[in-house]
Amino acid sequence: MCQTEPAILPYMLSLPELNFTLHTGSKLNTPHVMLKTMFYEVASQYTGFTHMYTDGSKDSSAVSAAVVSTDGCLSVRLPDHCSVFTAECRVQ
Repeated sequence: MCQTEPAILPYMLSLPELNFTLHTGSKLNTPHVMLKTMFYEVASQYTGFTHMYTDGSKDSSAVSAAVVSTDGCLSVRLPDHCSVFTAECRVQ
């Protein structure tokens, strides 16, 4: 008889921690070097974690979403009727 791991049900998972520190200012009014410095400051707080970067986009002919990490990348083509908001949420 083999021993198996107990099932992990969705309600047993803890919510992920989200950091919106860089989401408070205006990118248009903040120098690029300042944004980069702020990013590295926040990222340094998460050593030992897997960093995942997401983006969604839409142009006149396509909607897509992507995620990139050290483990690889994934991109998904979404239906044309999707909004950019849907693309941004899709990869979360």
